[in-house]
Amino acid sequence: LEDYKAQVGPIHPEDFAYGPFHTPYPGMVRKAAVLAFRNTVRGTPLGEDLADEIGPQPTREAFDSEEAYVEAIQAYTDKLAETDAYTEWYTQRIEPTLRISSQVGNWYTSSVHLARISALLDAAETGRALAGEQLLVGSYGSGAEAEIHAETVQPGWQEAVAGLTVDEQLAARREITFDEYERVHATHNHDSEVEMEPLTTPAGEFVFDGWGPMGERQYRYVE
Repeated sequence: LEDYKAQVGPIHPEDFAYGPFHTPYPGMVRKAAVLAFRNTVRGTPLGEDLADEIGPQPTREAFDSEEAYVEAIQAYTDKLAETDAYTEWYTQRIEPTLRISSQVGNWYTSSVHLARISALLDAAETGRALAGEQLLVGSYGSGAEAEIHAETVQPGWQEAVAGLTVDEQLAARREITFDEYERVHATHNHDSEVEMEPLTTPAGEFVFDGWGPMGERQYRYVE
């Protein structure tokens, strides 16, 4: 966020309609969201109101040791998470992005896209006029790299969302046995040779299509 603000200037947590995060599991987003809020309220009138309510944000320069600063900022963050301002922001802008991920588990590099879809579905269902508004997208992976960027919702987004069949696909799922799970897992291990009959017949979706020359997963679209 500091790097993003260095590029675009000051921002406010209410500048963005939604904040889709990379979501390996929703609990990670619940922890990360308050850190984003803490960062984006700095230097804003909302931040001043919060300072009157729970005290100012600790700064590293005010402490003799890193340990003391970390303890203070953690305590401040815990109090921040309990404020009405944060709860309202989280409920409106973050929680709606978690609906699909909470039902499907970790989609790895696709999870931030599921979060975006969840946000757009929420806007469609609540009749929100979203064209021209921005999403603040947070993507990261394995501790190696992170990226924050803004996306502007374009006119016609409602029609695009109306064509999605996420809920229908979720409703069409079936449970698999533990034995089936182990065999599916084994076929995705490029160090082993395991063959099995498909458990479903894909249609209108991407399917795994083997490993590429650098060990990457490859996919193809099935009509």
